[in-house]
Amino acid sequence: MSKYRAEGPATWLSWLTPERRRRIYLALAAAGPLLAFYGLMTQEEFTLWLGFAGTVLGATGNGLAAANIPKPEGGSTPSA
Repeated sequence: MSKYRAEGPATWLSWLTPERRRRIYLALAAAGPLLAFYGLMTQEEFTLWLGFAGTVLGATGNGLAAANIPKPEGGSTPSA
């Protein structure tokens, strides 16, 4: 097990690795021009959906990172 992963069961976001997020971004970016070409979506709609997908994937990536931060000794949060 990695020294950077918190002990305990994997979270429901554990499948969403940075590599998989990158591939999802690339697939969505590649699909946009095809959808616009076939008239299924306008360029403006695609831009909005791509931004939305980036926001969702970014938030889930941040959630995964927060879930895997090891808890400090004693269970209290560190003070600044």
